[in-house]
Amino acid sequence: MSNTITNTPDLPFVLRHAPSTFGELVFADLAVRQRLALYASNQLHGNVILHGPVGTAKSATALTIVRDRRAMSGDGGPYVHHYLGGALTSGLGQLLGSLNLMLMSEKDPRPYIVIDEADQLSRAQQQTLRHMLDTTRDLRLIMTTNAISAVDGALQDRCECVPMTAPQPSDWLQRARDILAAEGIVLPNAALLPILAATKNARSVLRELEVVVVQHGMAAGATVGVQATPPLLPSLSVVPGNTQVSSAGFTIGNMPHLTVLPAHTALKPSA
Repeated sequence: MSNTITNTPDLPFVLRHAPSTFGELVFADLAVRQRLALYASNQLHGNVILHGPVGTAKSATALTIVRDRRAMSGDGGPYVHHYLGGALTSGLGQLLGSLNLMLMSEKDPRPYIVIDEADQLSRAQQQTLRHMLDTTRDLRLIMTTNAISAVDGALQDRCECVPMTAPQPSDWLQRARDILAAEGIVLPNAALLPILAATKNARSVLRELEVVVVQHGMAAGATVGVQATPPLLPSLSVVPGNTQVSSAGFTIGNMPHLTVLPAHTALKPSA
């Protein structure tokens, strides 16, 4: 069952349809999906590095794995302890603070912290992190990087390194159909495949699907506009007069009085 958010139209399209569960993710490699599903279903508990090109949903995958694990443990809410490698400039003590908080307040006995852009950690930080993984029993990480070669080899050795590649257009078909259906649009595969073929990664897929939704709405609006009766609008009647308006000790005379009449007449186009 899809958990696509459909009741919050005020949210940007990409947030409305960002994957919220592991089942909504799209993978190029079935073996990768099956392997990571073991983490999402709380069966594997080791450290993980997701690596690959920009736009291959590494961050989304890390976050949904953690959310699914928390949901299975009975923890509600979408919150995940999530850091950017380049932002951990003051040291790695924040990770231990997050770990202690999770162990005290969450029901998941094996909680995870997500670090995006792990390659942005300094060499010294990576070595410290390697030591922390060796000495802190409950510390578990899912890290992401676009540049696995910039991650310390010994740190890689303490993690399962999973390559993420961009799915093909055909891989996206079902997810794209679900997203469009949530927006009230149904397209046959023959019409949808060329749209997906023009995309490069997960972000561009969502951008193209948003264009489809906008164009569909414009076409529907144009059709309605041809058949619709002009709406009833209030009209303004300006009545000359000599009403006195007083404010802060000043009096201004000969001000027009504006009367808003109830809506009862449709506006007519001018000749």
